[in-house]
Amino acid sequence: MEWSIKHAAEVIENYVALSPQMSDEIGDKLARLRGALGTKL
Repeated sequence: MEWSIKHAAEVIENYVALSPQMSDEIGDKLARLRGALGTKL
């Protein structure tokens, strides 16, 4: 299954919202990626 970057970001954000203690690092990486790409994904 191929996902767009936007869809993958939405899935990750939903996971981060459900498990904040376990996924702080994932959220930080996604924020850095968004900054590096200069996009809102």
